[in-house]
Amino acid sequence: MPAPAVAAALKAAGAALGKAAARGAAGSAAKRSRKGGGLFVLLAVAAALILVVFGAPAFALGAALLVTTAAGDEGWSDDDDADPEDPSLPGEWNAQQWSIVPACVTLRDVSDVDGTTTNGTWNASQLGHVREIIEAALTQDLPQQRGTTSLVRLPAEGESWPTAGEPTVRYGEIEAALVAAMEDADLKVSSPLPGGDGTSRGGAFHNAVDSDWGTRAQVMDVEFSTGTFLRRLDLGVMLAMPTTEPWVAIRKAQTTWAEFDDDDVDNSGSQYEKWWHDGDGGQLLSAFLDGSACATLPTGTPYDMTSGFGARNLDIPGASRWHPAWDFDPGGCGRPVYAARPGTVTMLGGGAANNLGITDPETGAQLEYLHTPPGGELVSLGETVAVGQHIANIGDYGVGGCHLDLRIYAPRVPGESRMTDELTHTEDVTTETYAGYVHPAHYLNLFGVDLCDPTVCTALDDTGIKN
Repeated sequence: MPAPAVAAALKAAGAALGKAAARGAAGSAAKRSRKGGGLFVLLAVAAALILVVFGAPAFALGAALLVTTAAGDEGWSDDDDADPEDPSLPGEWNAQQWSIVPACVTLRDVSDVDGTTTNGTWNASQLGHVREIIEAALTQDLPQQRGTTSLVRLPAEGESWPTAGEPTVRYGEIEAALVAAMEDADLKVSSPLPGGDGTSRGGAFHNAVDSDWGTRAQVMDVEFSTGTFLRRLDLGVMLAMPTTEPWVAIRKAQTTWAEFDDDDVDNSGSQYEKWWHDGDGGQLLSAFLDGSACATLPTGTPYDMTSGFGARNLDIPGASRWHPAWDFDPGGCGRPVYAARPGTVTMLGGGAANNLGITDPETGAQLEYLHTPPGGELVSLGETVAVGQHIANIGDYGVGGCHLDLRIYAPRVPGESRMTDELTHTEDVTTETYAGYVHPAHYLNLFGVDLCDPTVCTALDDTGIKN
């Protein structure tokens, strides 16, 4: 390699090493620093030096080591098989915010939404822009660019960002977009006007008309500018490692590319922090998103259905002879437990099996998840939970080994008509167990979910049938 090229590569590696050291110091001070972040950066520098000294063949080996280390240590995978005993997430993102919005979610009309949040009161026009941003986010086909530092290449004038038939966006990413629009544009879509720096700024995110954000027409197009923000946010989250506070990622997404990774520029994002910590963006998002028609499986797949609803003959001390639930085993303790329906946490701990109860606002039923490790729940009493949210991990607290017991308490209430009234209740078929429980599979069938689809479920009930 020519000497000038070697010098340039060594200079770049030195700069990267300096940034790695700075970020490492910041990461060690962060409240929730992610493991392996510093090692990843140092290995990247090492790979660059290998390329300089030994050339491409040796670099390939170094790159393989780098990719293997990154995959093993970063813990970013969207795969359900990612380390089930490490539910931690980057920075300040919680389990719901890190979840993809399910396709069954619908959007409420502006007239049905309360425009009051912790730090603001938003009028109908502003709420209309909020709805536009959410709707645009739900249609984006996001590349999920974590793992690459490539700049976002804007489509040409007159072209659009790719769209998808179902959401690819996370709850938290939409919340971040709303926070940016709150702080920078007051939830308005204004025509670009020259600012103090001579750059015309406007649109839903108060962005510049330039090569970073697009033409005037692109900046003014809410769908286009939302897609641009979300793609830049992906890079902002990745480059903000290992701390990855959302307000830092938002700040990075809203900077120019020249400032994007410049340590001399304030990328703290402190101006966005209050909106995130006080939940303003999340409050508006929750007000618009309607997940009442959604349901999902309570564990990852595939799984064994190990005990059904009804009478059973188990040789396990302490196990009930009449079972008002279904038991699931997707592969042992530590696997995630997901909220099968949205609702509010109304029971946390208690009983011989550490009951975690979430009340479904659509039906009034309480979905109970049993045998999770006490104190290991990922939700708190009174918290609002989204469908599919990671709420706990499978445990063996109580009897029966590692499994999830899912039971649905949906009692008939005199004088009230509920959609569960016609389902078979325990008191209809036995006097040997608690009244008011309904068959879990029949309940979730109300929302189009088959709890034991043979493509993912093996029925191992002691009766030999799927009760």
